[in-house]
Amino acid sequence: MEEYRLMKRNYPFVLASVLLACSGFLTVSAALPTSQVEYQTIADEIRLDGVVEAVKQSTASAQTTGQVIEINYDVHDFVERDAVILRLTDKKQRAARDEAAASLKEAETRLQEAQRELVRIQGIFARKLTSQAQMDAASAAFSAAKARVEASRANLVQAQEQLDFTTIEAPWSGILLERHIEVGEAVSVGQPLMTGLSLEELRVDVSVPQRFFSAFRQSDAVTVDLDSGEKIQPESKVFFPQAIARSASFRVRLNLPAGIDDLFPGMFVKVTFAGESKPRLVVDSAAILQRSELTAVYVQTDSGPRLRQVKVGREYGNKTEVIAGLQSGETVILNPVAAGILLKNPPASEREVHE
Repeated sequence: MEEYRLMKRNYPFVLASVLLACSGFLTVSAALPTSQVEYQTIADEIRLDGVVEAVKQSTASAQTTGQVIEINYDVHDFVERDAVILRLTDKKQRAARDEAAASLKEAETRLQEAQRELVRIQGIFARKLTSQAQMDAASAAFSAAKARVEASRANLVQAQEQLDFTTIEAPWSGILLERHIEVGEAVSVGQPLMTGLSLEELRVDVSVPQRFFSAFRQSDAVTVDLDSGEKIQPESKVFFPQAIARSASFRVRLNLPAGIDDLFPGMFVKVTFAGESKPRLVVDSAAILQRSELTAVYVQTDSGPRLRQVKVGREYGNKTEVIAGLQSGETVILNPVAAGILLKNPPASEREVHE
């Protein structure tokens, strides 16, 4: 009974101490940075799968006949532009070139003779010492000699081209993918020799579902997302005007800028673009606490921070969509670790009151 009277007599002091401790606790928790949960109009982020392709990929074929005498590169080797990939025998082509060069020289000599004869006949004809028929014959001989020179030059160009075809050079810098011949094999015109691709120009091939195609065409914020987290802005988009009936989608090519490291043909990437815009309940991503399977935030209340489990959706920059667990206008603490420490270790004044 005596203890009850003492407690009743001291009740005002105990209540004041509790209120003072709670006030200190709230003051400390109020010092933590906070943010309000609110609705924001955000475009839906759509992600599609894309495949990296080489813009330049081709197979070098033989453009003359011969036998392979030299192969300088093999599969998976890197080849510089204009590097000699392989050589063919060139005896027949070289002989044809020399013959064409000799024919041109002979034709030029005959042209000089015809030109001198024409000049001589023109002088005689001017003095009326020769007939018109002789003048016409000299002119025709000169024209014929000139035509033979032009034909010989064309034959020489063709023969030189056939000789050049015995040396196969890389049209661009890239990687050899496949070799179709071996040293010692005889090749004919049109036979495949080497297949390669260039790493200088790359693009991404993506299939866009029909329901997203209009938004994809209008979007200026299309990005190619790499595994490293890097986002690449395509230089241009190429739309194929015909839909793929079996998949109800459109094929699109995204041309990438040059100089992207660690990106190779055949790699899978993500293509992201903005879809429909609508209001979404969002919270600062810094406020979200992830512990194993628990996703929660610390909500600031009149009695201090309180841990509340939430269900979240996608991230939009530094904001995260909240599907369940929060309402618009509520205040969350942006430092959940500090809030958790505060709950476990309240201010000394509060501990003394409990003691």
